[in-house]
Amino acid sequence: MNKKIDWMDEELKRIASVQEIDLPYQYEKMVKSRIDQCMGRRNKMRFKMSKVAVAALTLVLVFAGAGGVYAAGNYIYQRMSQISDEEKEEYVSELLQSDADRDSCSREFTQEEQDRMIELQKAYEQGLYPEDSLIRIETKNEIVPDRVCFLASESCFYIPDHLTDEDMLELIDFYYIRDYSLSESTDQDEKHLVDEPVSEEDAIAIARGKIQHVFETNLSDAEVSPNYNQGEKESGAFSEYHVCFSYDGMEYMAAVDLQNGDCYDIQKSFTGKETYVDADTDSVDISELYADAEKIANKYVEKDMDWNQVVASYSESRDGTIVKGIVRYQFYCDNLEVIVNYSCSLNDFYLVRSLETPEEIEAFDESLCEQRDGNKFVEVVVKDE
Repeated sequence: MNKKIDWMDEELKRIASVQEIDLPYQYEKMVKSRIDQCMGRRNKMRFKMSKVAVAALTLVLVFAGAGGVYAAGNYIYQRMSQISDEEKEEYVSELLQSDADRDSCSREFTQEEQDRMIELQKAYEQGLYPEDSLIRIETKNEIVPDRVCFLASESCFYIPDHLTDEDMLELIDFYYIRDYSLSESTDQDEKHLVDEPVSEEDAIAIARGKIQHVFETNLSDAEVSPNYNQGEKESGAFSEYHVCFSYDGMEYMAAVDLQNGDCYDIQKSFTGKETYVDADTDSVDISELYADAEKIANKYVEKDMDWNQVVASYSESRDGTIVKGIVRYQFYCDNLEVIVNYSCSLNDFYLVRSLETPEEIEAFDESLCEQRDGNKFVEVVVKDE
């Protein structure tokens, strides 16, 4: 079986030039579905779906951290409520009419800019908004040298040599608004797309129960933010809730299928702590961690499994460090694959997800196969029967 490193697409990471995060595989499919639906309503518009499905929302997703846009708080919704319907439609139209395969930037961000961007994204979520909007231009002749400008026809951001906090906030604001506009545009026409045996209340209860069981925590007093999505995928229509729980300096997220109640992805993050920090290879003992990883995988499927194969893997940089400090354990049994991720920075397991069909496993592996970017791929077979 082909095993691939579990990172965000490195091509998109280079474009975004900010820290890498883990995103649910199903969320990537949801983004593609939303753009597909927009295309269905605007079939005369051109858009290269094979490459842009995730790229369209890259920066906002990367900024958002492990909680992701699912965890957007009241300040974000307050900001989005200030955007007129006409503006939202313009954001979506720009996205759909662009001839570009993906977003791009005229230059890469420096490490200092990356770090500052992440800080400002957190401030943005607490109500720090830009004084002005990002400049959108129709031709390169309109570029303002000392401002960030967006050329929609090429989906390109022209970045000045020096980025101010205002510039960065305008970038962050742009991506949040575009994500929200795309989401709202598609959701308006999809309220009765499929039957939903599982209600919102049920989804929250399922998500809470799964998280509490796997991560051994109590979320009875947590703040809850459910985010609904509905669309089309290869097998037909689907709908789901991505439920975020915030409590005591922690954020937990779970994705729940509203047709069958399956909870296929859960994550947790720690307020004020970075999940993705390069780590020395000596800082982790893969064999020692295996027992705990297996317990988590078994809790996730809610029974003690006799796994056919277990593989641990990580990406090693040229200087010998574990890239992002992430070690992934893959548990295989027939057509089921459960992934358990460990963060060396957090010294804890923080992500569990499942893939349950050969098609899902193959598609997921394919989405990861080009992400090594010259790093050494280290794979340890922990169990093989």
